[in-house]
Amino acid sequence: MNWDRNILTDSGGFQVFSLSALRKVTAEGVWFQSHVDGSRHFLSPEKAVAIQAILGSDIQMQLDYCSPWGASRKEAEKALAVTTGWLQRAKTAWEEEAAGSYSGSLFAIVQGNFFPDLRKISAEACAESGAEGIAIGGLSVGEPPGVFMETLAYTAAMLPEEKPRYVMGIGTPQYILNAIEHGIDMFDCVLLTREARNGRVYTHRGPFALKKAENAGDFSPIDKECGCKVCRILARVPSPPVQNGRDSLFNTGQLS
Repeated sequence: MNWDRNILTDSGGFQVFSLSALRKVTAEGVWFQSHVDGSRHFLSPEKAVAIQAILGSDIQMQLDYCSPWGASRKEAEKALAVTTGWLQRAKTAWEEEAAGSYSGSLFAIVQGNFFPDLRKISAEACAESGAEGIAIGGLSVGEPPGVFMETLAYTAAMLPEEKPRYVMGIGTPQYILNAIEHGIDMFDCVLLTREARNGRVYTHRGPFALKKAENAGDFSPIDKECGCKVCRILARVPSPPVQNGRDSLFNTGQLS
């Protein structure tokens, strides 16, 4: 990837949430049915740690159970109890990996749905676990923006100031800036790669659609106020003809 900085990986917890029709959650872990061939696969907190250690993740996440927006308190309590139990098991598995050659960090994840008291219980368990950082999970799962911001604010206030804070699953400028205001250090979201695939970029002037016909021959910087590699260097290089079905920028090594 030509990326020489930290790599953060998730545990599979989001798939526990998004593939709800194809999964069965137990205290031991999660059974998944493949949407490709129907085969069954089991993921436990220990296996999630082991996989991320094999990948060499600098920051890995515990396996968690995220309950959806609109979930009942009973469902939220069950998901929180499972997540808390998985945290302790993940910590033990991580300590075993760390005793060997693995040097990555484990982050705990706050759940509790949108119930402040459950969030407090989860935040305290995460802090007491000794994990090297804490993530706020269970947001951007269909709730209104106002609920997101309120929940983020009171959850962030519960976390220890000395540990890195990470909000999972946010990528829009408005949400990122709101999170920064509450002391959040890290973010992630599929939005960035999805927008890139569709030719939509963010500039100082707002979103910009690269795929419009009027931009086909325009090789000026996307954002004249930006100092990134794309705006400083690649914007000046006209795209060569496609060779063998692939852009020759990759074949000549100009773009990696």
